[in-house]
Amino acid sequence: MKVCKSFAMALLLVPACSHKVLDAPLVSMTKRNLPKGAEIKSKGEIDAKYCAGEPAKKPVGSVIGLMDEATLRAQSVGGYDYIRNATFIVHNGFFKTCMEVRGEGIKVK
Repeated sequence: MKVCKSFAMALLLVPACSHKVLDAPLVSMTKRNLPKGAEIKSKGEIDAKYCAGEPAKKPVGSVIGLMDEATLRAQSVGGYDYIRNATFIVHNGFFKTCMEVRGEGIKVK
């Protein structure tokens, strides 16, 4: 019983942490390449998060990770074709891991 109480107290003292994983100039889970000379329109700032265990938006039969799911979620929220200047941040909590993507949502005209 004493060990269980000590373990529980130790968990309360361990902070959750977050850190930047990657900066990318342009990302998309729905388009391969930005067409040369394409006219783009900024749709504003985006901030979306996907946590392990949440329902996935991945295509049937594919295996993708947390960054991919965060990107898909961000794109689907605003109907974006790409996310420009994307920053990926991982959040490790006590019971789950989440990936956040921040950037500028853009649409190809």
